[in-house]
Amino acid sequence: MNSTLLELLDRIKGAKLYSSSYRARVYIPYSIDYSPFYAKTKVYFEVVNDKLKLFVDVSSNDYNEEWCKQESERLEQIIHKQFYEIIYNCELKRKNSPLHIRLKDNLSLLTQETIPYYDGALSFLSKMKVSALVSESQTDRWYISIRLAQSRYNAKYINKLHVFLSQVSIEDFKQQLFTIWPNLTMPILFTSIESLSYNMQVYLNLLEYTDGSTMLIIDDCHMFKSPDTIRSQRIYKIARLCSYKLVMTNSLIVNNIHDIYMPYKILSDLILGYYHWDDFSKMHIIYGGFDGSEILGYKNLSYLVNMTEPYTYALEERKTAKRSISIKTYICDLTDKQKYYYKRKKNELLTLIDQNKVQLHDVYRILIEMQKIVCGYVPINKFDKINKLALLKEHTGEYQCIILCKYLFEVDLLINFLGKINCAVFCGKNSKWRKDEKLMFDHREKRYLISTLAMQDSKLNDLKGYYDIVFFSPSFKYIEYKRCLTYIKNSHLRSSISVKRFMTNSGIDRKIMENLKRKEKLADQLQELLVNKTKLKDFVACL
Repeated sequence: MNSTLLELLDRIKGAKLYSSSYRARVYIPYSIDYSPFYAKTKVYFEVVNDKLKLFVDVSSNDYNEEWCKQESERLEQIIHKQFYEIIYNCELKRKNSPLHIRLKDNLSLLTQETIPYYDGALSFLSKMKVSALVSESQTDRWYISIRLAQSRYNAKYINKLHVFLSQVSIEDFKQQLFTIWPNLTMPILFTSIESLSYNMQVYLNLLEYTDGSTMLIIDDCHMFKSPDTIRSQRIYKIARLCSYKLVMTNSLIVNNIHDIYMPYKILSDLILGYYHWDDFSKMHIIYGGFDGSEILGYKNLSYLVNMTEPYTYALEERKTAKRSISIKTYICDLTDKQKYYYKRKKNELLTLIDQNKVQLHDVYRILIEMQKIVCGYVPINKFDKINKLALLKEHTGEYQCIILCKYLFEVDLLINFLGKINCAVFCGKNSKWRKDEKLMFDHREKRYLISTLAMQDSKLNDLKGYYDIVFFSPSFKYIEYKRCLTYIKNSHLRSSISVKRFMTNSGIDRKIMENLKRKEKLADQLQELLVNKTKLKDFVACL
């Protein structure tokens, strides 16, 4: 039994304890006369998300639902003021114990059907109410999360489950869930992470449905990396209502170290010890540049490591996944038109450097424009012929082909070249029917499957037969490139997959590949160069 609730029970006259397998509450006597109408008031305390929380519920057949909601909020403010001293003292005593001790759990795992490879992860996660799981394999993350939820449900720690995934992954997760847990009876709610950004009704329903006996599973939690977005603010408010949470990703740090702020804030404000982003940024980010808003580096990193370590488990790759993949690289020249526009952009950046007007965002913008030109974007002709298309024609054709691009305009370029009738498209621009297109590709009705590197690896699921996989253009982000390679490494179809990479002899492609080989991001190199304009100019001149 929670000692904080026992303290409340002792200090509030007439308080009563309610305890079940799912929760413990302390109810306090509180009634208001609404004569001649009738309204019932229920007031109780519960420890949720390691915080003592006051709940007020007003219900009535005489008043409408909106009035009951407003009255509940009004009474909650009044009662909280009345009991402020008691609540404060109870919280003060509770916080004498370290956070990682207060968030410990004593769950007994269901071990009869688990796979030994996952034992370490499940053992670690079962000992904490909130935790972060890092694994390159989406299948591994899902298996572990399902087994953890199954154990908690059977132990009667939870009675509801909310699963947050990218829209494209929901059906695949459901399929794995019902395979692992065929006799599932617990209510489960699946929500796409994207819908939190625009669907107010989904958000309100989640707030209404979530309570202390709910467990949250959030995959691809890096999609909440920015604390200022609507979806991040909404998931944070939902997460505050429950005690059991698991966030998962293939990498907590997608672009920068401060990406870890939001995932751990979702788990608990108290893990990092910052309630606001401004406090975190002042302690850990070094700003500089022309207007003082550019990130030059980080500080106090050992503090972040120490604070997050008790809640984080990184699943090691299987030994079979460490074998290298044979990737054939094919290089072509730029067309004359590409060379012309490429040189113009390069000279534009050199001019800004010479005039001492260059900012980090200028470097990013122009380098992205240069890469777009290399990938086939020419302003005066949407479907201009590029030499990469000749590589595609020359080095593919015997088998079905999966083509992975960096930009959406490349998808249009490829469809125009290969013929729409031959192409299945799996990307953000056709979210409503992309699964149907993938199905046509699986049934051999389409010869090519065209997708983007930023899409999740669902496009590589359930491959049967022989395939060519073509990286049509490289990405500045190693993680996008690595995600696809990891799936191929773990696939039992490795021997029947041919992986090819198409590059140009441009300087921008060469620099991207140098960073990919070092498993680094070009952005990190640019930040270092920005403090030395001479080195930056030499870097740009070599492009």
